[in-house]
Order: sequence, then C-alpha cells, then structure tokens
Amino acid sequence: MTDTARLTARQTNRLITALRHGQALDLAAADLGLSLPSVWATARTNTRLTIALAGRDPDAPQEHSRTLRADFLRLLALGVPPSRAELILGSTSFSGWRGDDPAFAQACDAVSNSAAPYGHTGQIRLTPARVAGSWKLWASRRRPLWRLPRRPV
Repeated sequence: MTDTARLTARQTNRLITALRHGQALDLAAADLGLSLPSVWATARTNTRLTIALAGRDPDAPQEHSRTLRADFLRLLALGVPPSRAELILGSTSFSGWRGDDPAFAQACDAVSNSAAPYGHTGQIRLTPARVAGSWKLWASRRRPLWRLPRRPV
C-alpha cells in the first residue's frame, strides 16, 4: 500500500461543501481536481469528511454525539476499559446513553467482548528490580553491544 497524500484543510472543506449541496463524490472530486485515493486517505483521520461521505451534514448538532459514540466504541475495540475511555474523551454521558439506548448498550457489550483478549492487563512499571534484571541480561552477553563484528575487506 502506497502512502497517498492527504487533502489540505481547504480542499477538504471544499469537498464537504460540494457533498453537502448534493453533488456526487466522483463528480465533486473531479471538479476540484482531487483523487479518490487522497479522499480515502484523508477520511481515515478526518471525522467531518467521513460523516459527509456517509451522506450526512458534519456540522449538524446531532453529529457531535454520534461522533462521541463512535470514538467511545473505537476505544473499547482497542481494549480500553469504559471508565478510561470516558476519561480520554472527557465525557461521562456514555453510561447514560447505555441506559437510554439498548442498541448502543448492545454495541458496547459486543465490542468489549470482542476486544477482551486485547484488553488492559496492567501497566509495566520501570522498577529498580526490572532495571537490575535488564542490566544483568545485557552484561551477560559475550560481546558488548556497541562492538559490531568486523566485515572482511
């Protein structure tokens, strides 16, 4: 997979405006001189563009809560515990949404269950015992790490 150049902020805004006015993606991209691989590369990290590609207005008020829910599910899929995901996103409304929306609660449970093998298992701390253990391992090597084997000329 090649690294495709992403759209600039101005190009992204112009594309979102064209999509908001009902223009088809292929035509809008062609009119603006944009390649579709660049659009896809930008959509990976630009939530507004992703929402516009889904056929919705990214500046609508209800999109903020939809984006928060999607980010919450993404963090759960990465194995982050729900309480830590709330801290990361700076919102405590997720437990309320779970109670108000059974479909969202089921989605949270399904994502958490699928990510359980990859979940948080504890933090690795750099303790004096760990440092001493790694130093002993390093010192037990037959030759120092900074000496490279000589290559025949």
